[in-house]
Amino acid sequence: MNFHKAADDAVVGFGRNKYNFKLSIGEIISVNSADYIQIQVADLLVSSVNHAAKKILDDEEDDFSKMLFSSALYEKSTSAAMWPSHNVTFTAIGN
Repeated sequence: MNFHKAADDAVVGFGRNKYNFKLSIGEIISVNSADYIQIQVADLLVSSVNHAAKKILDDEEDDFSKMLFSSALYEKSTSAAMWPSHNVTFTAIGN
């Protein structure tokens, strides 16, 4: 699959937390994650954050979610800057 896009601004975020990105993508290809450790690590990280976010939104925060959101990796990531609080329910963010 080929996907070509000019390097136009892509705006990500809402309110005060908007970020502009120049997206210049030459090619996107499907790969077998068993052949690429980078894909496996990315999948592990995204799956972990997704699990923790679901637990928080469902008000069922478990030990893993607490550990993840208090980790140095999370604190150094951009997601920590985009979400100033773990309370991201619709009521808490005003929607």
